[in-house]
Amino acid sequence: MGKEKGGLGLRKLIPLNKALLGKWVWRFANAKEEMWKRVLVAKYGQEEFGWRTKKANGVFGVGVWKEVMKEADWCWDKMNFKVGKGTKIRFWKDPWCGEVELARRFPQLFNMAAQRSATVGELWDHNSDLGSWNLRFLRGFNDWELNMVVELLQILRSQRITMEEDLALWKGGKNGKFEVKEAYELLISHSTLLFPKKGIWVENVPSKLAFFAWEATWGRVLTLDRLQKRGWQLPNRCYLCGMDEENVNHLLIHCTVARVLWGIVLGLVGAQWVFPESVKEVIVSWKDEVVMIAVAFLIILFSVQKFGTSKSGTCCRSCLFIWFCSLAGIGIYNLVKYDSRVLMAFNPVHIYYFFKRNSTKAWYALGGCLYVQQVTSQLRNFTFQECTVLDMSCG
Repeated sequence: MGKEKGGLGLRKLIPLNKALLGKWVWRFANAKEEMWKRVLVAKYGQEEFGWRTKKANGVFGVGVWKEVMKEADWCWDKMNFKVGKGTKIRFWKDPWCGEVELARRFPQLFNMAAQRSATVGELWDHNSDLGSWNLRFLRGFNDWELNMVVELLQILRSQRITMEEDLALWKGGKNGKFEVKEAYELLISHSTLLFPKKGIWVENVPSKLAFFAWEATWGRVLTLDRLQKRGWQLPNRCYLCGMDEENVNHLLIHCTVARVLWGIVLGLVGAQWVFPESVKEVIVSWKDEVVMIAVAFLIILFSVQKFGTSKSGTCCRSCLFIWFCSLAGIGIYNLVKYDSRVLMAFNPVHIYYFFKRNSTKAWYALGGCLYVQQVTSQLRNFTFQECTVLDMSCG
């Protein structure tokens, strides 16, 4: 499936196989006296006018052509006829002058026709100089039926019988030839979905990151809910927040910890965003600048990951130490220069008032602080090899 439809740019084998088998249906209809066609006709016989073989029955030696004939119905729905001699095309029941059979286009006239199964050649009169149509009906026409007769005659006016052979043409193909690519696109066209290709397959983004975004969009990340579907007996509880069941949408969007992290990332540039229900809806609704913010943030994370989280943790601790020292210096300077009464905020009573005003949200904030502290303190315990094994098992 193409990337614009949510695939990886690889063709689906089942529709591709159906398209390849369908080409043999078209080839048999247009083949003349080739040896392979004569063998098939001798083995299976042929239906009226020789456009296709009879149904392949039996147990031995019929498997391949039986599979080909399974694709005959949808193939013939996408083919019409080019009239030559008109001896192999039915006037009323085959699509030869337009996309639709005349019997379906003029059902009232078809019910009145005296020769409903006649071929095009049988209704063509060769006795006149240029030839003409010789249509016969069971009764005369009423006044309200004359308009249909006039319309039918206008369609037939441009049609003539020639001395060439009748042909089966593939609709939409160049010169009526069957194209496997067009047939494949036809078979998968019903599954076309809105997919955020531009928000995932971004140029210069590491393939590992893009592939993870593709997996998350389709909900194929091995979270606990998917592991349970595979038969794993595991309690389903989000590891980060410990409150809701774990799935890809919760883990990346709705989890309390994830919301805090996204708030930090978007807050760095002053952006505000209301996240939809699913990862796919998020990426579809993202604007270019928000995509670049998220991609840049994730690129940084994936870039430093190759050095192992122990080294990444050492770097983070150094950066945090410098950051907190800077904050402390700025704070002391402002206290001295402006007003030292702000130190009254260290009074524990304010903590009580904070929890009283915010209730549940206050506990979330406290839990987020403790979680970040715990993660930071544990970064040094993991090596590069351990991170590689963990990444392979989760991806």
